[in-house]
Amino acid sequence: MKKLFLFLAVSSLVLTSCSKDDDGKKIGGTITVTIDGQTKTFNNVVVYEEVYNAGTADEYTDLLVDGSIGNSTNETITFELEKGDTSSNSIYFFYEKNGVIYSYNGMTSTITTNNNSKKLKGNFSGTMSNFSGPEGINLEFTNGSFDIQY
Repeated sequence: MKKLFLFLAVSSLVLTSCSKDDDGKKIGGTITVTIDGQTKTFNNVVVYEEVYNAGTADEYTDLLVDGSIGNSTNETITFELEKGDTSSNSIYFFYEKNGVIYSYNGMTSTITTNNNSKKLKGNFSGTMSNFSGPEGINLEFTNGSFDIQY
């Protein structure tokens, strides 16, 4: 059941991302991380704001951040968090490489900046687990950081 939920969540993120790619919104910033000993810099970063419960007392905005290396779609990192939230471990991560999707499994994160000036900055590390293919394949993420102006 957990894998089904994660698959549906990632599928909806991918569909949301694809439908919004036409907006052509380019963002300044990078996401850098060492994955199983290899340092990667995702330098093509896009941030989308999704407002929920608009006009009610329960209104909030989620930020969906998509990063790729150059214009390649072979390797992407995606994370989601609530706008303004700087609490620890409040980011949901997904990573895709060559069609294989990984999700957070024990990731830790620290957000140092998440404000109305449209600035995101923070650090992350931990393990991502494969859930779109053979089970038991994990990737170690270390020295992760993001510094994005959107």
